Amino acid sequence: MLPELRITVQDGQLGLGADVPSGLFAQVGQSSLGTVNSPVAVVDADAVATGFGTGALPTALRDALSAGARRIIAARVAADLAGAISAVAKTTTGRLGAVTKDGTGTGTMTASGTPIVTGAIEVECTTEGQVGAALFRWRRDAGAWSDPFVALASVALAATGLAVQFANGEAGVSFEVGDSFTFDAKAGGTGSVTASGTPTGAHEVEIAILEEGAVGDATFTYRVDGGAWVEPQATSAAFAVPGTGVTVAFVAGVSHPEWSFLPGDGFVLTTTAPQSTVEALTAAIASLAPYAGLLEWIHVVGASAGSVWTAMEALAQTEYAAKFKYLHILCEFRDPLEGETVDQYVAAVLAAGAAVAGTRIAVCAGRLAIGDDERNGAARYCGHLSKLALVSHSPGRVVDGPMLGVDDLAPLDDNGNALVNDAHVEAMDAAGFVTFRKFEGLAGVYVTNGRMKANATSDFRYVEWRRVMDKACREVRVAGLKSMHREATDTGVEALRSDLQQVLDVMRGNAEIVSGRIVIPEGQDFIGTSTIRVKVAIVPVGTFRQIEVTIGLENPFRAAA
Repeated sequence: MLPELRITVQDGQLGLGADVPSGLFAQVGQSSLGTVNSPVAVVDADAVATGFGTGALPTALRDALSAGARRIIAARVAADLAGAISAVAKTTTGRLGAVTKDGTGTGTMTASGTPIVTGAIEVECTTEGQVGAALFRWRRDAGAWSDPFVALASVALAATGLAVQFANGEAGVSFEVGDSFTFDAKAGGTGSVTASGTPTGAHEVEIAILEEGAVGDATFTYRVDGGAWVEPQATSAAFAVPGTGVTVAFVAGVSHPEWSFLPGDGFVLTTTAPQSTVEALTAAIASLAPYAGLLEWIHVVGASAGSVWTAMEALAQTEYAAKFKYLHILCEFRDPLEGETVDQYVAAVLAAGAAVAGTRIAVCAGRLAIGDDERNGAARYCGHLSKLALVSHSPGRVVDGPMLGVDDLAPLDDNGNALVNDAHVEAMDAAGFVTFRKFEGLAGVYVTNGRMKANATSDFRYVEWRRVMDKACREVRVAGLKSMHREATDTGVEALRSDLQQVLDVMRGNAEIVSGRIVIPEGQDFIGTSTIRVKVAIVPVGTFRQIEVTIGLENPFRAAA
């Protein structure tokens, strides 16, 4: 070989850590579109509807992106427990048609009331005379005549909800035999509405009839979950309500099919959301395996119970942490029940939380008012957490500003004031739940604490300490792998120590930890065991959770003396 100056380029001299993007998380939940258990990276809120349609997952994705998330890994979970559809309830205002007269008498008759029957009402004079003397009888839909009754200023027609009023004419006999008065009474259309299908979520569907008629002739409008009423539609035997999974059928009435549906008729139905079993959730989370080494946490979208939280804690420990993929899982407490007060809701939160604890599970019980809706704040919390500059930052940091896109705490009263107070928030926070709060003098809503559902003595009761430890574990492992099968010499020991210390030094330089050190005990039998034991000690960054200030007046002249 000829003499030459040769250059060898070395790599790994900068001590850079593993390429793990900070704040990357996943959301798994139900949606009307998308392939089950097929993760997709989501970066644009406007594209969510195209990929996932409607449901809890797309709502959570939009919430998180609006709150500051830059990239989310989303997976649709199978809804293996179908939702239910309630019976369709009918409401109506009822109405009366104009009274028409046939006969030569000069008297008049009017009708009033709210009909509870539907049909043509006919009232006929059987004995002539004036008000208080003439006799009449009545019938509905050409049925049997009633017994004669005296024409008075007001006469109730039994079992109809109606009354008729007689008034004398100006001259002659007011009422003559054969005089008759007729009018239509419509308690509501004679038709009905049924519903079928597989609900995509918990919805309320309201239907209002606009134009009367038979099926196909009458028109209606509808709205979902209190939203805007849509343009008129023709009644039909099968109308699919978009985004709900529900199909409604307009059924003609047996009597008066031409009056099957009338203006003033209303119909309402509710659906319960489909549920996912633990097995379905586990399958969806397992589908995230290609991203697992990059994810910091997984948000299980939608209400769940303590049994699910326990299963998710075990999953995070066994399927992830045990396989060198360090993350935690965030779940949601249920929505308030119908008629449940805030005090009752908080009591239910505390009761559910008492039986569950874990260092890799978090549960959000705080609720937020967002636009016209009130919902669990877990998705907004995810977005807020993901945009923090450092893993060591508490999501409750006031200097970072309030949560984006949040109007108030929920629930709200009829005047738009939050019903939840500091005592409610403090109780749920102390029980280890993620909650939200407001500060007197500051606008906006803030995270109370980034709580993990861990015991009060756990090192990982706050999410910032969980995130710091998980990042350290990921990066220490990657750095330490370089020493696998390295020679067990003093040089090899120092190389391992240096590689691991570089990771901690970078985290310290980023202000993610206060300090970190590597301890390798001396006297280890490397030859006999082929094993080296290393201890990594990390001092985390503390957080000001309470600030106590003493303030008073001072007399500078007295102080000088």
